[in-house]
Amino acid sequence: MRHAKIRWGPDSCPIPRRIDFEMARYNPRMSKIDTIESISDKLAATSIAVVPKRCVYIRNWHSRCRSCLAACQHDAIKRSLGHLSIDSELCTNCGACVAACPTSAMSTTAPSATEIVRQARISAERNAGSAAFICARHAQTTHIDTDRVVVLPCLDYLDEYLITGMFALKFKRVVLFTLSCEGCDIDCEQPYFEEMVRSTRQVLDLWKIPGTFATLDEVPATLVLDKPRAQTNVIKSDRREAFEQAGASAVGYAWHAVSSAIGSLTGEAVPDPNAQIIMTPEERFAPDSYRSIRLLRMLETIGTHPQGATIDTRFWASVDIDPDRCKRCGACARMCVTQALKYHVDDERRATLSFRPALCVNCHLCRDSCISHSMIYTTKVPAADLVPDVIKFLYKDEELPQKGSPRIGL
Repeated sequence: MRHAKIRWGPDSCPIPRRIDFEMARYNPRMSKIDTIESISDKLAATSIAVVPKRCVYIRNWHSRCRSCLAACQHDAIKRSLGHLSIDSELCTNCGACVAACPTSAMSTTAPSATEIVRQARISAERNAGSAAFICARHAQTTHIDTDRVVVLPCLDYLDEYLITGMFALKFKRVVLFTLSCEGCDIDCEQPYFEEMVRSTRQVLDLWKIPGTFATLDEVPATLVLDKPRAQTNVIKSDRREAFEQAGASAVGYAWHAVSSAIGSLTGEAVPDPNAQIIMTPEERFAPDSYRSIRLLRMLETIGTHPQGATIDTRFWASVDIDPDRCKRCGACARMCVTQALKYHVDDERRATLSFRPALCVNCHLCRDSCISHSMIYTTKVPAADLVPDVIKFLYKDEELPQKGSPRIGL
């Protein structure tokens, strides 16, 4: 029996070449500081992150919610089946997606809402109760006094909830300096911001909130410095701030960058937070997590509930059903992120579906998940319905067919 002679060498076998390539990439003398700098570059690239458990698209792939995608003017937000991500190379940290998301699934800590309000209080103290805001680009071109005016990366970071919260803190006036966006690197389009301003004015007027909300296209001379000086209260998202806050943030930043770095050092994979999107009823029903509910509570506390008015904003909605098309399955209630819809079947197989408008956050998920397309949806809500005690029964004690056993909603 003849044995074949096998020739082996580093030039013919792919394994040594692969090892050489991997060893060339790994330098044991590489400074840890360089590693930290490399990671921090990725962390600081975008300060906006996605909270998967709150995103209605991640929870249900049939959701047609495009609030964040519509607000982003740079196509930085990408989504595929059950996944939503932000392209750090395209994201300009304008904050529009954070303000637009109905379920607060987009979050940022640089700048955070807490930091914005903290700087607003300083501005109000130095301006006799008036808080003023301007974008970073125009703060530099106008030589504005940054000790008296809050400087944001973009005014899209502001929304109805933040502005109303400032009046809850007894601010007399909130002013936004809305100069031209032409030529801005962030390049956000004005229609979204203008809609936010319109909605804010409507809410403040309907609830008769004490104080004045104004937008100005010129900066008063009293707020302009003769000579520019170092800016002390500019809120920005730089590398140091992003890196320091990444560890403390509940959502973190750039999961893929961090997992690769940790995995290369420990050899262990980091769990993907997007893989855990199923929530218990206790986790799902957390009213304080949703901006619409917090805003309504704030308005009821500091304002006067409007009587006889109809409210049309992006924060609330009203739903009804087509009784001829509804299958009484309760799928809409199971998908509701705040339990505004509740479905119940008693021992005698009679079904009830109730709706609390005050808990609705206008995410459209009930309509998108309805298999019979029987949901009637509108953003025009009677003000009388936006009271926590108001419950509307879409159907009540209706007998279910004997065949099959419907799933009882949470």
